[in-house]
Amino acid sequence: MTNQSTADDRLDGWEAISDYLGWTARTVIRWEKQKGLPVHRVAGGKRQPVYAFRHEIDRWFEESGGGIPISSPTLARSGQDASSRLPAALSPRRRIKRLAVYAVAAASILLAGVLGIAWHLSSEPVIQITSVTQLTGDGTAKRNLITDGKQLYFNERVGDKEILSSMAVGGGPILRMTLPLPNPQPEDISADGKFLLVISDEGHEDEHPLWIVQTVGDQPYQIAGVKCHTAAWSPAGDRIAFASAEAIYIASPQGGHIRFLSHLDGIPQSLQWSSDGKHLLYFLRSLPVGDISLWQMDLDGNLNAERVTPLRTAGDRCCEEGLLARDANGYFSVVKDSTGDRLLQLRPQPWWRAGLLETYSLSTHLDKIDGLAADAGVRKLFVINGANQQGELVRYDLSTHSFTMLLPEAFATYVDFTKNREFAAYVKPQNASLWVSRADGSEARQLSPAGMDVELPRWSPDGKWIAFMGQLPHRPVRIFVLPASGGVFREASKGDDSQGAPTWSPDGRFLVYGNVFCQQGSTCAIHRIDLASGQVTTLPGSQGLSTARWSPDGRHIAALNSLRRELSVFDFGSRRWRKLADGINGNDVSWSSDSKYVYTKSSMQGPTEILRVAVGGGAVETVLNLDSFSKSVGQLDTWFSLTPDNALLLNRWLNTSEIYALNYKEE
Repeated sequence: MTNQSTADDRLDGWEAISDYLGWTARTVIRWEKQKGLPVHRVAGGKRQPVYAFRHEIDRWFEESGGGIPISSPTLARSGQDASSRLPAALSPRRRIKRLAVYAVAAASILLAGVLGIAWHLSSEPVIQITSVTQLTGDGTAKRNLITDGKQLYFNERVGDKEILSSMAVGGGPILRMTLPLPNPQPEDISADGKFLLVISDEGHEDEHPLWIVQTVGDQPYQIAGVKCHTAAWSPAGDRIAFASAEAIYIASPQGGHIRFLSHLDGIPQSLQWSSDGKHLLYFLRSLPVGDISLWQMDLDGNLNAERVTPLRTAGDRCCEEGLLARDANGYFSVVKDSTGDRLLQLRPQPWWRAGLLETYSLSTHLDKIDGLAADAGVRKLFVINGANQQGELVRYDLSTHSFTMLLPEAFATYVDFTKNREFAAYVKPQNASLWVSRADGSEARQLSPAGMDVELPRWSPDGKWIAFMGQLPHRPVRIFVLPASGGVFREASKGDDSQGAPTWSPDGRFLVYGNVFCQQGSTCAIHRIDLASGQVTTLPGSQGLSTARWSPDGRHIAALNSLRRELSVFDFGSRRWRKLADGINGNDVSWSSDSKYVYTKSSMQGPTEILRVAVGGGAVETVLNLDSFSKSVGQLDTWFSLTPDNALLLNRWLNTSEIYALNYKEE
């Protein structure tokens, strides 16, 4: 290395010095101040010119170890490697600094690419409804809509029974399928359109047998060991996911191979597979409140549950009830709450918004949607539009076999009359509100507050109070009591169990009730409320029972076991339960005014009948065949009751629901 200055040894100005070092001018200035990098200044003036000598810079590096000019010509001419002539720590620092610059640049390019891909994914086309076409007009009530893109399958309600029906997706005649199953309800259809998953609703139990029904061909067969309330075919058709109580399982179509997936904090509903078979989507109903939220279960390669996560929806809260359908474009949903029914498209968001679904409201001009199916092959959605409920209250006289209409202006359901038959308490089904009026419907007034859903009001024996089932938003169903003249209502007891219909003790001091939404958690029982203290006691031996009714004379309580389909009575004298009848699958019980008979309902494979059972024993009597009765008065509700003079009260439904096709396009 030369130690003398030569003509080409001098570097004039910060730019020349920084070029020699391969640094920025700012770095050179900093190292001159902090580390003594040899830089000279020409005397005179405020902005003194600077210069440096190459050999001095090289010697400074050798002696101070301040840094390494990797591209230094002097080092290159010497034929020596820079790292061998300087301290070992110097070369890696310089390389690391440059590598860091390259890494930042590469990461920036990669991030830009990822953001571009995510922007593209988040900008996928959304759906716009272009036309709405009515496909049916027969006036029957319909629900449980599914499709394979060629045929539509659904339930029709005929009288007091459900019938499985089908029609082409383009419209045409409705074909009713004859099946040896009570109340068949379609849950899903295989990808090839050959097999239906059908639940047979034999009664008012929460879990039902699951059947496979061929769309054309042989008799249906039951999947052994499966009872559930919702089910879905896997995309490949080799597995069936189903929900029973608060858990999800997987079974083979042949049965016998049932595998537990996961226990959940609620009741899963509207179960759907993802198109790749890696996820299960479902609504989860919380207990005891009953609110609905959307969840996803991720499955591994062996179809084991890896994780269960809630799926938040941007811009839309959920809901009191939900329906799900899937096609190649993703998921569609109907959510129901106090604001009405909304049809939504659900689209997953980019990875940095994991767990969030973007919801897009689809305009249909259809107010009430009771069924939803989707098929990408024909780019159509199919919905069941339910009309607002309208109908009449029917009084059927058992002695004259004739019927008359009551409260014609009100269209009332869940009706209860005072003992003297002067006043009626009832519910308007349009908004589930509680009303009272005179027996002829005059002087009607609403008692329940806005936002509360009411069922099954009952007059106190003195006619001064009304007890009823009521549900406020985000609360369980509870029993409330309020003065018949109006005023402040109050909860009859403290707690958070879901309480069913109340009936009064003859002295008006107590209420008795059975639980609702209780089968999944095995919490069904009969309870008594002391209205003075609000204290609740459980009747001994009542576990598994529901739908409790106190006899007018106060000596008995009648209740149903929906799983065993039994009618039983509790005798306050012996403090024991006694079975009165089996083969019962209704959900209503009424006492005759003399407390000698219990009225209930039966409907298995045969006709739907209202039965009368003597408390003292004897044969069970059929007092009305609803199948033949419904032919003359139209479609009947499952609810019935008795008037104080022992006539039957039933609801005749005049509302209809029809199927519509919604054509859509992508934007």
